[in-house]
Amino acid sequence: MRSNLGKRIASAAVLIPLVLWIILKAPAWLFMAVISLCAALCAWELLRMVFKEQPLVQFAGALMTMVGMLHTRYAGNAHDLAAAWMVLLIVLATIGLISLGRYPSYYSRIGWLLVPPFYIGLPLTALALLHAEPEGAAWVVLALTLAFVGDTGGYVVGSLWGTRKLAPTISPNKTVQGAAGGLMGSLIAAVIAHVWYLPSVSWIGALGLGFVGGVA
Repeated sequence: MRSNLGKRIASAAVLIPLVLWIILKAPAWLFMAVISLCAALCAWELLRMVFKEQPLVQFAGALMTMVGMLHTRYAGNAHDLAAAWMVLLIVLATIGLISLGRYPSYYSRIGWLLVPPFYIGLPLTALALLHAEPEGAAWVVLALTLAFVGDTGGYVVGSLWGTRKLAPTISPNKTVQGAAGGLMGSLIAAVIAHVWYLPSVSWIGALGLGFVGGVA
């Protein structure tokens, strides 16, 4: 267990310099291209679990997720935004009607096809909009750090000392100790942000962000 834990942490650490360069130093278009690609890959992975033998549906859902995300980021006004999402939903629903056939879970599968643009595309669009704000790159680093450090803290503490199950019906391997470790990791990440690269955030603000991020 400890050897596997060390390998996972080392593998993740290798990507940190590249991720930081993309956020802090790369041109804005490259940052947007990377997270758009991430959104498409995440959507494809999700749809691959639901539509196992329909690669065209998987591709279409991933593409629509990326298109919706890019248009949301660069929409000139609310009218363009509303029109784009209406078209996006109509296209996805039409793909569902044409391709799904007579499945027992027909409506459930159409619902899953509509999930990726909202579940994956919109949160990553929010990250792109945050990046465009003053001190946006630092705020993106903070947002990712709250998640990554919290997740790492939860994994380490849960793997080494986790005994009491947190919610076995939802996630059998999660423990109360791991959840506490994750929350502590997010708090530490927020405090480091205040001290190191986001001094504009107060101590109280940092602790609040750490707590909310850890719970989320």
